[in-house]
Amino acid sequence: MSSTETKQPAFAPFRWVEPSQCRALPADHVMSAIGQIRDLSAGACLLVQMLERDELEREFDDGGALFATPDRGTLLRLAVAASHAAAGIAEELQGMAAELAASDRLAGAGGA
Repeated sequence: MSSTETKQPAFAPFRWVEPSQCRALPADHVMSAIGQIRDLSAGACLLVQMLERDELEREFDDGGALFATPDRGTLLRLAVAASHAAAGIAEELQGMAAELAASDRLAGAGGA
């Protein structure tokens, strides 16, 4: 092998979507999905951080709770629902990418 040739690595990191699939996605849909995922993820993260802070306050400070016990459950379920919604949006986008890439392959092969 010459010094100008590069060997392909034996290991490739896991990817949900191959880069070739991303080229076929409409930019407006991608940007909308990214915004939704970011908002849902950031909100769920902040909520879980607040719940953890509340738990620490309960453990180390007598009576200084931020949330009532029933509200903690409600907020935790909200974080779960937001995380689930973000994953759903990502899965929808991933499915769209796979479908568009498959149709591009068929069109390139003379099918469809």
